[in-house]
Amino acid sequence: MVRKLGLIFTLVLVATVICSSNYLQSMAVIEVRKKYEAWLLTIPGVVGVSATPHEIIVYVESEQVIPRLPKQLEGVPVVPRVVGKIVLV
Repeated sequence: MVRKLGLIFTLVLVATVICSSNYLQSMAVIEVRKKYEAWLLTIPGVVGVSATPHEIIVYVESEQVIPRLPKQLEGVPVVPRVVGKIVLV
């Protein structure tokens, strides 16, 4: 019985550490996005910026903009998404 409780405690502890690590990684990505978002939006053809827990997504008008983007920012991958020109109506 004590052995099973020890195993359960270990599994819960490992799951907690993994979840905490993922949470901290997501927060780090969000902080990097916040730090560079205004700068990225000054690049001609960039129309938006967002983030997932693992990467920064930069929305661009065309594939010609992609070479102007960094591959990563502070170790966080930058992933371009071609969305075309955005027009407000």
